[in-house]
Amino acid sequence: MKTRTGQRPREGSSSTLAALATAFLLLGCAGSTTPSNGVASIGPATPPPATSSAEPQTQRPSPTAAPLASTPGSGPEGTATSSCPVAVAHTVVPGDTLSGIAERDGVTLQGLLAANPQIRDPELIHAGDRITISPIDLGPGTAVAINNRGQVVGTDAGRAFLWQDGVRTDLGPDTFVVDINDAGQAVGAHGAHAALWQDGTMADLGTLGGPLSAATGINERGQVVGWSQVAGSAEDDPPRHAFLWQDGTMFDLAPLGRPYGGSRESLAINDLGQVVGTGADDAGEQHVYLWDDGRLRDLGPLGPGPAFVAVNNRGEVVVVAAGPAAVAINDRGEIAGGRTLSDLVWDGDIYLWRDGTSADLGPLEGGFLWRDGRMTGLGSLGGRGSWASAINERGQVVGESLTDIPAPHPGELCCSTLLHAFGWRDGAMVDLGTLGPLDGSDAADINDCGQAVGRTYDDAGDSHAVLWQTAPS
Repeated sequence: MKTRTGQRPREGSSSTLAALATAFLLLGCAGSTTPSNGVASIGPATPPPATSSAEPQTQRPSPTAAPLASTPGSGPEGTATSSCPVAVAHTVVPGDTLSGIAERDGVTLQGLLAANPQIRDPELIHAGDRITISPIDLGPGTAVAINNRGQVVGTDAGRAFLWQDGVRTDLGPDTFVVDINDAGQAVGAHGAHAALWQDGTMADLGTLGGPLSAATGINERGQVVGWSQVAGSAEDDPPRHAFLWQDGTMFDLAPLGRPYGGSRESLAINDLGQVVGTGADDAGEQHVYLWDDGRLRDLGPLGPGPAFVAVNNRGEVVVVAAGPAAVAINDRGEIAGGRTLSDLVWDGDIYLWRDGTSADLGPLEGGFLWRDGRMTGLGSLGGRGSWASAINERGQVVGESLTDIPAPHPGELCCSTLLHAFGWRDGAMVDLGTLGPLDGSDAADINDCGQAVGRTYDDAGDSHAVLWQTAPS
């Protein structure tokens, strides 16, 4: 199980998942288009959900909550227990140079070096060497999630897509996706309703009685979390509650999500079906809650700013009571995160809740990794800060860092230098590379095989979804 979280928008270069969090609001208010079926194939998984219905409140059959299968990185100490997707690679022939290979494949030299740590001298490669190509251009848009089979989902101009084995499939108009599990089930929204795609079929998950809903995550059992307006609420006047969807039924998890709903950052689910999120109590005070098999547990109050949460498959909950920020936790209890660069900053600490007790891990600084009781700063790519967005079961971290490369058009809040996606492994941060020498980039997710996804963007603001093939730890 790899975990990730979103980041808040900032000017100049908004992050991948921050854009999706904003899209929850924008797409939700776009209208109530009736969902259609058979949009595209998401790959083999059984059994498929039922087709969409014109009546969103009708109970529908759903994917069975089956026992979990082993996935890459799920064995002891994060060792792979099944094969990983084959990396795209080039076999060196006489006359090849590394810079020539980079130019031919439309990537930067830095990207090739990041994916091939065996290369000690970029001027010295030999015929027969196998060079992993990275990043891979997945086409226009932004990639937001990747599973352990190498299936990637993302969104471009109001149309969700699936990329697998070099083939990109359009999932239809007025759609966006935020997550995909190892069974190939993807979730997000179509029109005004939360949606789930599987086996060439899209299922409308309905609402809690109001007009709008959107999914924000899915676990390996096919359980979906998200937010929905409740009965009696108008489109321009929520309230929103968090929901759990399983076996064809949407359950209201209030007070989770109350009154503004559960965003990507403030709502999470693990493979045990435990849901953690933030919400207001009857007095209006924000708390962190854990929902477990129908029981709601109050983990404590929060400060005045936003909170960011994550939960692993051991039931360990991590909360950043500050923002804008990002945080993620893997099943080894390793926590990665950081504060995004913005003038809109709330002070606060990082808290870990496990075995019924809460521990204060200290104040939130830049990009960090908390492992074995020690907090380690991740450093940067030459700029003044970084933040982590995801960590896998091998302890590999990806995120975004300021570089020392001057930005062509600095933003008002951020930044005077370019932002680049990074990978962090074995105590070192590496630049994952871009498609062009003056491009910016950010990474949103990483699977247990070390494949990361996100986007690169040029000076004109045009984004391309990309897949980085990072070297395993």
